[in-house]
Amino acid sequence: MIDVSDIALSLISMAIDKHPRKQFHHVNDVVPTIYDILNISPPRVANGFQQD
Repeated sequence: MIDVSDIALSLISMAIDKHPRKQFHHVNDVVPTIYDILNISPPRVANGFQQD
């Protein structure tokens, strides 16, 4: 079983950088990949709104 806290710490440590980067990533770009890696389903409802 994958420990989500280990993955989160790894992602945070990779995100910390001493030099600014030019590329931009939005949560819409990375969340589906994280769901796939963790083998979890996205929520069907978020803040009372049905998700597609």
